[in-house]
Amino acid sequence: MEASEVGSRRPLAGAQVGAYMYVVDENADVWLVAAGRDLKHCALLPIGGSARSAGWLRVTAQGAVHVNCASGHYMSEDPFLPPEDTYWREAMELTIKEAGFMPGILHTGLQPLPGS
Repeated sequence: MEASEVGSRRPLAGAQVGAYMYVVDENADVWLVAAGRDLKHCALLPIGGSARSAGWLRVTAQGAVHVNCASGHYMSEDPFLPPEDTYWREAMELTIKEAGFMPGILHTGLQPLPGS
């Protein structure tokens, strides 16, 4: 079983410039841990918790947030297709803005993020 990182995760609003693993929980809250750790995305959720989305994001010095859905564990083999991709993008854009950032590049698949 994967070790829980629920105690060390941070919300998107508390992010600094850098790269992060993220998960969106059932309440549409975005939780992060710094990239570079050997974790699965499910470690960011309480035991038994469900994810709406998961992947990687990067916060730039200009305040843009770039996101992809490259989680592996929660991702299907194909990226989201219309209309689901539109719903995901709209929800992610709103969430990023509410956290005080501006939306950057939002990928629904495995594409690498700028600066990766």
